[in-house]
Amino acid sequence: MTLKKITLLLFLLPLFLNTQTINTSLISEYNRLLSKDQDSAVFFCNQLINNKKNEIKAYGLAGKAYVNILQSKFKLADDLYNQALLLLEKNSSQINGEAKANILYLHALGTMERQDLEATISTLNNALKHCSHYSSFILKTRLQSTLARAYSLANNHKEAIAISKLTLKSIKSNPQFSTNKELRKEYAKELVKASYRLINLYLSNREKHHSYLDSTQLYINTYEKFSKRNSIRSYNGNIATSNADINFYKKKYDSAKYYYKKGLTFYKKKNYKKRIAQILFKIAECEYFLTNYNAAKTIFLEQMDTNVWSEFQLLENKASTYFYLFKIYEKQGEQKKAFMYADRFSDEIKKHLKFKNATDLLVNTIVLRKEKQEEIEGYVKNYEQQQLKNKRYQYILLLLLVITLLLIIFSVIIKRKNKENIGKLNTRIKQLQHNISSNRNTNTHKKSSLTDEGAIKLLDKLKALEKEQLFQQQNYTLNLVAKKLKTNSSYLSKTVNQHLGLTFAEYTNNLKINAIIIKLNEQKNFRNYTIDALAKEAGYKSVNSFNSNFKKLLKITPSQYLKELKRNH
Repeated sequence: MTLKKITLLLFLLPLFLNTQTINTSLISEYNRLLSKDQDSAVFFCNQLINNKKNEIKAYGLAGKAYVNILQSKFKLADDLYNQALLLLEKNSSQINGEAKANILYLHALGTMERQDLEATISTLNNALKHCSHYSSFILKTRLQSTLARAYSLANNHKEAIAISKLTLKSIKSNPQFSTNKELRKEYAKELVKASYRLINLYLSNREKHHSYLDSTQLYINTYEKFSKRNSIRSYNGNIATSNADINFYKKKYDSAKYYYKKGLTFYKKKNYKKRIAQILFKIAECEYFLTNYNAAKTIFLEQMDTNVWSEFQLLENKASTYFYLFKIYEKQGEQKKAFMYADRFSDEIKKHLKFKNATDLLVNTIVLRKEKQEEIEGYVKNYEQQQLKNKRYQYILLLLLVITLLLIIFSVIIKRKNKENIGKLNTRIKQLQHNISSNRNTNTHKKSSLTDEGAIKLLDKLKALEKEQLFQQQNYTLNLVAKKLKTNSSYLSKTVNQHLGLTFAEYTNNLKINAIIIKLNEQKNFRNYTIDALAKEAGYKSVNSFNSNFKKLLKITPSQYLKELKRNH
């Protein structure tokens, strides 16, 4: 920080600190310093923290905490925020509503940076409660605008756009709108932000929301007319980049590049380093898609050399820079460099997943990242295969062979295991069917108080009755069968028990389960039945009874059997 800046701050500070509340000048100075130099912002906050007035001290703590959030010093930021919030709670009566709202606003920005969007939305709503007076109208609109941004980051784009529209309507309906330049500036700013939110909605599903690019253009056109009529130039850079974004997503890369360069000129005058870096990245993207590979490569490499991505925590841009450099070197036939940047991209993505910055997170980041990763993986695989011819990469061949062998072994083991499972099932099914068949032929050597001749005749009748498949009816009982066979239930029960070695219930269950197994194997439509439907088809009143008897006979449940059947047919 230069001596000139320190002198200026020391000159301005008494003017800020003599106010009764956190005034607009103090907040504007903090925002100005923060946009250009974080160290200057911290120095400014330290002066506020030393002040005796609780609201100014709390604002200084919150402002310093936000800078630490931007620097990924989260623990220190939490401590500072807690101190600021504690001052709000302890000195509630001494701190006015607008001051509280401003401090909560900074806290919300901090939670937004950390992607705790639920906390952000809650804090912003709390801050809005303290903005009921007219004096806080501009702050209220900014809180609403930030709330819309939070919803946009949370992928609730419709809600974000609804809040933006409400904010625009609220500003325009203010009685002082036509005479208050600050209100007109806020209106212009919100038009710009609304255009961003429409673009985010488009990015969430490009095919479904393609028309929103045209809606975005309408907001931009409205801003241009309004700003020209009211001599507002503060957001012309944003409008230039919005126009550029629209053309970029419409794949009009020449037009997009023109608008990005226009925006770049604006931000260079303001010395907004972060926005300059972001726009240079987009210009490089345009050059890439226009197949001006050398021009794109030059910009990407210059940005890598300045370490701008790490400075501003723009990790997604950093990873994408590696990706584009990989693509450029691949197209230019420099395979070794392409491989190097492909590898760096994979490493950077891992870091991004751990430390990504919410304010720079695109709505469709996950989809785009997956596409890039798949392309990188495909390229790396091809590159390694080509290098197998070179002795320096023989170890890669060995590694691939080992991996392939392990996959084959694993595949064989899985197939064998599946085969064994099916084999066991088939064995159980055959055993079930064998038992039914053999029991039909009866065990004539078993001792019985009944005459063999009478039992055999009765069993023959029972076997004949099986063909009618009455056992699939839910009312298939011992009494019903005895009546059908013109005998008594006691005699029938004893015959089945002594000659088939089963109770009548076991005999019936065997028939029901065997019949449903045959249907499942021979008629594919039954495999789409629910377990409840299969139970009814088999003749069971209760699903639990069906499950229990099925598992008792086959050692697996009907659900498991269906799964195995579908997997192997």
